[in-house]
Amino acid sequence: MHAEAIYEFKSHVAGKNADVSVYPDRIEWRQEASKLTLGRASKGSNMIPVKAITSVASAKSGLRTVVNVMTASDTIGFRVSHGEANQVKDLLTELVLGSHPSQQG
Repeated sequence: MHAEAIYEFKSHVAGKNADVSVYPDRIEWRQEASKLTLGRASKGSNMIPVKAITSVASAKSGLRTVVNVMTASDTIGFRVSHGEANQVKDLLTELVLGSHPSQQG
């Protein structure tokens, strides 16, 4: 696994704020719970291997754009600003196609 992220952004995933990191081989995101659980804020993290991504699409949604990452079993929507959406979508598409410079050599 690659240790250094090639891109990081803030997003809204499944109703919660998330810190998203994109690596040449995976997408990871960490979320803080919005409610306290037994006096502590619970945290969650998730990961999608790039090789599991079947497609990437985007659609405007109000004041944001949702970049949808599809796998064989799920679709994860990353809500980002309209200005950042193309950059995120293009990066993920390059990674899926194996054409990103970080994947060469």
